[in-house]
Amino acid sequence: MKTVFERIRKGAEADRGFVYAAHPASSGYVWEEEAYRLACDSRYDKIFLGLQLYNEKILYTQTTQSSMDQDFLDPFAMLGEADRQARWSKELDEGVRKHWVNGLLIPSLRKWKEKGTLRKFFILGGSDAHMDFNYAFRPHMAFLIHYLNDNAFGKVRTLAYLPKSNGRVLTEENLYRAFRNGNALATDGPVALFSLRPKNGAMTYRLGDTVPLQPGEALELTLDWKSTPEFGPVHKISLYLGTIKGEEDITNQIRFPRRRKTAFEFEGSIEQSFSKWEAMPCYLRLEAASGIDPKTGEALFRCVTNPIWIAAG
Repeated sequence: MKTVFERIRKGAEADRGFVYAAHPASSGYVWEEEAYRLACDSRYDKIFLGLQLYNEKILYTQTTQSSMDQDFLDPFAMLGEADRQARWSKELDEGVRKHWVNGLLIPSLRKWKEKGTLRKFFILGGSDAHMDFNYAFRPHMAFLIHYLNDNAFGKVRTLAYLPKSNGRVLTEENLYRAFRNGNALATDGPVALFSLRPKNGAMTYRLGDTVPLQPGEALELTLDWKSTPEFGPVHKISLYLGTIKGEEDITNQIRFPRRRKTAFEFEGSIEQSFSKWEAMPCYLRLEAASGIDPKTGEALFRCVTNPIWIAAG
Protein backbone atom coordinates (compact mmCIF):
# COMPACT_ATOMS: atom_id res chain seq x y z
CA MET A 1 0.00 0.00 0.00
CA LYS A 2 2.84 2.39 0.77
CA THR A 3 4.18 1.87 -2.74
CA VAL A 4 0.82 2.91 -4.22
CA PHE A 5 0.63 6.02 -2.04
CA GLU A 6 4.17 7.01 -2.97
CA ARG A 7 3.51 6.60 -6.68
CA ILE A 8 0.46 8.83 -6.43
CA ARG A 9 2.27 11.40 -4.28
CA LYS A 10 5.29 11.63 -6.57
CA GLY A 11 3.55 11.12 -9.91
CA ALA A 12 2.82 13.80 -12.46
CA GLU A 13 -0.89 13.59 -11.67
CA ALA A 14 -0.42 13.80 -7.90
CA ASP A 15 -2.71 16.82 -7.69
CA ARG A 16 -5.54 14.69 -9.10
CA GLY A 17 -4.79 11.25 -7.66
CA PHE A 18 -6.51 10.11 -4.48
CA VAL A 19 -7.54 6.91 -2.69
CA TYR A 20 -10.72 5.62 -1.02
CA ALA A 21 -10.26 2.36 0.91
CA ALA A 22 -12.44 -0.32 -0.71
CA HIS A 23 -14.93 -2.24 1.49
CA PRO A 24 -12.91 -1.84 4.72
CA ALA A 25 -15.26 -4.07 6.75
CA SER A 26 -15.69 -6.89 4.20
CA SER A 27 -14.75 -10.36 5.40
CA GLY A 28 -11.26 -11.29 4.22
CA TYR A 29 -10.36 -7.70 3.33
CA VAL A 30 -10.81 -5.89 6.65
CA TRP A 31 -8.62 -2.82 7.10
CA GLU A 32 -6.59 -3.20 10.26
CA GLU A 33 -4.96 -0.62 12.53
CA GLU A 34 -1.63 -0.77 10.71
CA ALA A 35 -3.28 0.00 7.37
CA TYR A 36 -5.01 3.07 8.81
CA ARG A 37 -1.82 4.21 10.53
CA LEU A 38 -0.10 4.34 7.15
CA ALA A 39 -3.05 5.85 5.29
CA CYS A 40 -3.47 8.59 7.93
CA ASP A 41 0.21 9.57 7.82
CA SER A 42 0.49 13.31 7.22
CA ARG A 43 2.43 12.64 4.02
CA TYR A 44 -0.78 11.29 2.49
CA ASP A 45 -3.32 13.79 3.79
CA LYS A 46 -4.18 14.84 0.23
CA ILE A 47 -4.19 11.27 -1.08
CA PHE A 48 -6.12 9.09 1.39
CA LEU A 49 -9.58 10.66 1.52
CA GLY A 50 -11.78 8.03 3.11
CA LEU A 51 -13.77 4.84 2.63
CA GLN A 52 -15.82 3.14 -0.03
CA LEU A 53 -17.86 1.63 2.76
CA TYR A 54 -21.05 0.90 0.82
CA ASN A 55 -19.98 -1.91 -1.47
CA GLU A 56 -21.94 -4.95 -2.63
CA LYS A 57 -25.65 -5.24 -1.83
CA ILE A 58 -26.37 -8.94 -1.22
CA LEU A 59 -29.71 -10.14 0.10
CA TYR A 60 -29.62 -13.75 -1.11
CA THR A 61 -26.56 -15.99 -1.30
CA GLN A 62 -25.63 -19.68 -1.56
CA THR A 63 -22.95 -22.02 -2.87
CA THR A 64 -23.73 -24.43 -5.68
CA GLN A 65 -22.03 -27.16 -7.70
CA SER A 66 -23.90 -26.16 -10.83
CA SER A 67 -21.46 -25.75 -13.67
CA MET A 68 -21.02 -22.56 -15.66
CA ASP A 69 -20.69 -24.81 -18.74
CA GLN A 70 -24.41 -25.54 -18.82
CA ASP A 71 -26.25 -24.20 -21.82
CA PHE A 72 -28.82 -22.54 -19.63
CA LEU A 73 -28.94 -21.58 -15.96
CA ASP A 74 -31.58 -19.49 -14.21
CA PRO A 75 -29.84 -18.14 -11.09
CA PHE A 76 -32.98 -16.54 -9.72
CA ALA A 77 -34.79 -19.89 -9.68
CA MET A 78 -31.93 -21.22 -7.54
CA LEU A 79 -32.28 -18.55 -4.85
CA GLY A 80 -35.12 -18.88 -2.36
CA GLU A 81 -36.10 -17.49 1.02
CA ALA A 82 -33.90 -20.10 2.71
CA ASP A 83 -30.93 -18.31 1.11
CA ARG A 84 -31.87 -14.89 2.51
CA GLN A 85 -29.18 -13.43 4.74
CA ALA A 86 -30.27 -12.88 8.32
CA ARG A 87 -28.69 -9.42 8.28
CA TRP A 88 -27.46 -8.08 4.95
CA SER A 89 -26.34 -4.69 6.36
CA LYS A 90 -23.83 -5.97 8.92
CA GLU A 91 -20.75 -4.92 6.92
CA LEU A 92 -22.28 -1.53 6.10
CA ASP A 93 -23.11 -0.84 9.75
CA GLU A 94 -19.65 -1.90 10.87
CA GLY A 95 -18.04 0.18 8.15
CA VAL A 96 -19.98 3.29 9.17
CA ARG A 97 -19.59 2.97 12.93
CA LYS A 98 -16.28 1.22 13.55
CA HIS A 99 -14.19 2.23 10.54
CA TRP A 100 -15.53 5.68 9.65
CA VAL A 101 -17.08 7.31 12.73
CA ASN A 102 -14.99 5.81 15.55
CA GLY A 103 -11.87 5.14 13.48
CA LEU A 104 -11.57 8.36 11.49
CA LEU A 105 -14.15 11.10 12.09
CA ILE A 106 -14.05 11.40 15.89
CA PRO A 107 -10.21 11.10 16.15
CA SER A 108 -9.87 13.80 13.48
CA LEU A 109 -12.12 16.12 15.51
CA ARG A 110 -9.93 15.61 18.58
CA LYS A 111 -6.78 16.46 16.60
CA TRP A 112 -8.60 19.49 15.17
CA LYS A 113 -9.38 20.64 18.71
CA GLU A 114 -5.76 20.11 19.82
CA LYS A 115 -3.83 21.33 16.78
CA GLY A 116 -6.28 23.58 14.95
CA THR A 117 -6.06 21.66 11.68
CA LEU A 118 -8.91 19.54 10.33
CA ARG A 119 -8.35 16.47 8.20
CA LYS A 120 -11.60 15.37 6.63
CA PHE A 121 -12.52 11.78 5.83
CA PHE A 122 -15.32 11.04 3.38
CA ILE A 123 -17.33 8.06 2.16
CA LEU A 124 -18.72 6.94 -1.17
CA GLY A 125 -20.49 3.89 -2.58
CA GLY A 126 -19.73 1.57 -5.45
CA SER A 127 -21.19 -1.51 -7.05
CA ASP A 128 -17.95 -3.52 -7.04
CA ALA A 129 -19.91 -5.74 -9.41
CA HIS A 130 -17.09 -7.66 -11.16
CA MET A 131 -19.26 -7.97 -14.30
CA ASP A 132 -22.29 -9.02 -12.20
CA PHE A 133 -24.78 -7.21 -14.38
CA ASN A 134 -27.89 -8.63 -12.69
CA TYR A 135 -26.54 -11.37 -10.40
CA ALA A 136 -23.20 -12.79 -9.21
CA PHE A 137 -21.98 -16.28 -10.15
CA ARG A 138 -18.33 -16.71 -9.25
CA PRO A 139 -16.19 -19.85 -9.24
CA HIS A 140 -14.15 -20.96 -6.24
CA MET A 141 -10.67 -21.66 -7.59
CA ALA A 142 -9.89 -24.49 -5.18
CA PHE A 143 -13.24 -26.32 -5.09
CA LEU A 144 -15.81 -27.41 -7.67
CA ILE A 145 -18.41 -24.94 -6.39
CA HIS A 146 -19.66 -21.50 -7.33
CA TYR A 147 -20.78 -18.62 -5.18
CA LEU A 148 -24.18 -17.34 -6.23
CA ASN A 149 -25.75 -14.12 -4.95
CA ASP A 150 -28.03 -11.33 -6.08
CA ASN A 151 -25.47 -8.52 -6.17
CA ALA A 152 -25.72 -6.49 -9.37
CA PHE A 153 -24.12 -3.58 -11.18
CA GLY A 154 -25.65 -0.28 -10.06
CA LYS A 155 -27.36 -1.50 -6.90
CA VAL A 156 -25.20 0.85 -4.83
CA ARG A 157 -24.61 4.33 -6.22
CA THR A 158 -22.81 7.56 -5.36
CA LEU A 159 -24.68 10.82 -5.81
CA ALA A 160 -22.29 13.73 -6.31
CA TYR A 161 -22.98 17.47 -6.21
CA LEU A 162 -21.90 18.96 -9.54
CA PRO A 163 -22.48 22.71 -9.85
CA LYS A 164 -22.06 24.32 -13.23
CA SER A 165 -18.49 25.00 -14.33
CA ASN A 166 -18.01 26.99 -17.53
CA GLY A 167 -21.65 26.35 -18.31
CA ARG A 168 -21.39 22.59 -17.90
CA VAL A 169 -22.23 20.21 -15.05
CA LEU A 170 -21.03 16.72 -15.94
CA THR A 171 -17.31 17.16 -16.51
CA GLU A 172 -14.27 15.15 -15.45
CA GLU A 173 -13.00 18.04 -13.37
CA ASN A 174 -16.34 18.41 -11.59
CA LEU A 175 -16.33 14.72 -10.67
CA TYR A 176 -12.76 14.92 -9.38
CA ARG A 177 -13.69 17.96 -7.31
CA ALA A 178 -16.82 16.36 -5.83
CA PHE A 179 -15.02 13.18 -4.77
CA ARG A 180 -11.98 15.04 -3.48
CA ASN A 181 -14.13 17.43 -1.41
CA GLY A 182 -16.71 14.93 -0.18
CA ASN A 183 -19.61 16.61 -1.98
CA ALA A 184 -21.44 13.28 -2.20
CA LEU A 185 -23.59 10.62 -0.57
CA ALA A 186 -24.01 6.85 -1.00
CA THR A 187 -27.34 5.08 -1.48
CA ASP A 188 -29.01 1.96 -2.84
CA GLY A 189 -32.46 3.52 -2.80
CA PRO A 190 -33.84 6.77 -1.36
CA VAL A 191 -31.97 10.05 -1.30
CA ALA A 192 -31.80 12.33 1.75
CA LEU A 193 -29.50 15.33 2.04
CA PHE A 194 -29.15 18.56 3.97
CA SER A 195 -27.48 21.95 3.89
CA LEU A 196 -26.54 24.50 6.56
CA ARG A 197 -26.45 28.29 6.67
CA PRO A 198 -25.62 30.76 9.44
CA LYS A 199 -28.84 32.65 10.08
CA ASN A 200 -27.40 36.00 9.08
CA GLY A 201 -25.14 34.61 6.36
CA ALA A 202 -25.64 34.56 2.63
CA MET A 203 -23.70 31.38 1.85
CA THR A 204 -25.18 27.87 1.89
CA TYR A 205 -22.90 25.01 2.97
CA ARG A 206 -23.34 21.50 1.54
CA LEU A 207 -21.97 18.01 2.11
CA GLY A 208 -18.21 18.10 2.62
CA ASP A 209 -18.09 21.81 3.48
CA THR A 210 -17.07 23.55 6.71
CA VAL A 211 -19.38 26.19 8.20
CA PRO A 212 -17.65 29.11 10.00
CA LEU A 213 -19.88 30.01 12.94
CA GLN A 214 -19.66 32.22 16.00
CA PRO A 215 -20.43 30.38 19.27
CA GLY A 216 -24.08 30.95 20.11
CA GLU A 217 -24.95 32.08 16.59
CA ALA A 218 -28.15 30.73 15.03
CA LEU A 219 -27.79 27.95 12.47
CA GLU A 220 -30.35 27.14 9.77
CA LEU A 221 -30.75 23.56 8.49
CA THR A 222 -32.59 22.54 5.32
CA LEU A 223 -33.32 18.84 4.91
CA ASP A 224 -34.75 17.16 1.79
CA TRP A 225 -35.66 13.56 1.00
CA LYS A 226 -37.05 11.72 -2.02
CA SER A 227 -37.86 8.11 -2.86
CA THR A 228 -39.81 6.12 -5.47
CA PRO A 229 -42.34 3.25 -5.39
CA GLU A 230 -39.45 0.87 -6.14
CA PHE A 231 -37.79 1.73 -2.81
CA GLY A 232 -40.88 2.69 -0.86
CA PRO A 233 -41.52 5.74 1.33
CA VAL A 234 -38.75 6.90 3.61
CA HIS A 235 -39.38 5.32 7.01
CA LYS A 236 -36.49 6.71 9.02
CA ILE A 237 -34.27 9.81 8.94
CA SER A 238 -31.44 10.24 11.44
CA LEU A 239 -29.30 13.33 11.96
CA TYR A 240 -26.04 12.63 13.82
CA LEU A 241 -23.89 15.16 15.68
CA GLY A 242 -20.21 14.32 16.08
CA THR A 243 -18.07 16.02 18.73
CA ILE A 244 -14.78 15.20 20.45
CA LYS A 245 -16.82 13.14 22.94
CA GLY A 246 -18.33 10.93 20.25
CA GLU A 247 -21.44 10.83 18.11
CA GLU A 248 -25.11 11.14 19.09
CA ASP A 249 -28.45 11.07 17.28
CA ILE A 250 -30.10 14.53 17.53
CA THR A 251 -33.05 13.80 15.25
CA ASN A 252 -35.47 14.54 18.09
CA GLN A 253 -34.40 18.19 17.90
CA ILE A 254 -35.97 18.48 14.44
CA ARG A 255 -39.67 19.28 14.08
CA PHE A 256 -40.86 16.86 11.43
CA PRO A 257 -44.46 16.74 10.14
CA ARG A 258 -46.90 14.60 12.13
CA ARG A 259 -46.87 11.83 9.51
CA ARG A 260 -43.34 10.84 10.59
CA LYS A 261 -45.03 8.48 13.09
CA THR A 262 -45.75 6.09 10.20
CA ALA A 263 -43.45 7.27 7.40
CA PHE A 264 -42.01 10.39 5.82
CA GLU A 265 -43.78 9.53 2.53
CA PHE A 266 -41.97 9.60 -0.80
CA GLU A 267 -40.60 13.13 -0.64
CA GLY A 268 -40.48 16.17 1.54
CA SER A 269 -38.47 19.12 2.77
CA ILE A 270 -38.22 20.91 6.09
CA GLU A 271 -36.31 23.84 7.55
CA GLN A 272 -35.06 23.87 11.11
CA SER A 273 -33.46 26.69 13.09
CA PHE A 274 -31.05 26.04 15.97
CA SER A 275 -31.25 29.34 17.84
CA LYS A 276 -27.92 29.11 19.68
CA TRP A 277 -25.40 26.63 18.30
CA GLU A 278 -22.67 25.90 20.82
CA ALA A 279 -21.07 22.54 19.84
CA MET A 280 -17.71 23.21 18.15
CA PRO A 281 -15.68 21.77 16.60
CA CYS A 282 -18.22 19.26 15.31
CA TYR A 283 -19.91 17.80 12.29
CA LEU A 284 -23.42 16.81 11.24
CA ARG A 285 -24.23 13.88 8.98
CA LEU A 286 -27.47 12.27 7.79
CA GLU A 287 -28.81 8.76 7.23
CA ALA A 288 -32.15 7.65 5.78
CA ALA A 289 -33.83 4.28 5.30
CA SER A 290 -36.85 2.74 3.61
CA GLY A 291 -38.44 -0.70 3.63
CA ILE A 292 -37.83 -1.35 7.35
CA ASP A 293 -38.71 -4.87 8.45
CA PRO A 294 -41.03 -4.57 11.49
CA LYS A 295 -39.71 -7.86 12.92
CA THR A 296 -35.98 -7.19 12.71
CA GLY A 297 -35.80 -3.39 12.37
CA GLU A 298 -33.41 -3.77 9.44
CA ALA A 299 -33.98 -1.48 6.49
CA LEU A 300 -34.04 -2.85 2.96
CA PHE A 301 -32.61 0.38 1.49
CA ARG A 302 -30.13 2.85 2.99
CA CYS A 303 -28.71 6.31 2.30
CA VAL A 304 -25.61 7.73 4.06
CA THR A 305 -24.32 11.27 3.50
CA ASN A 306 -20.95 12.84 4.03
CA PRO A 307 -20.76 15.30 6.94
CA ILE A 308 -20.82 19.06 7.08
CA TRP A 309 -18.30 20.32 9.62
CA ILE A 310 -18.83 23.35 11.88
CA ALA A 311 -15.99 25.47 13.26
CA ALA A 312 -15.63 28.73 15.17
CA GLY A 313 -15.52 31.46 12.55
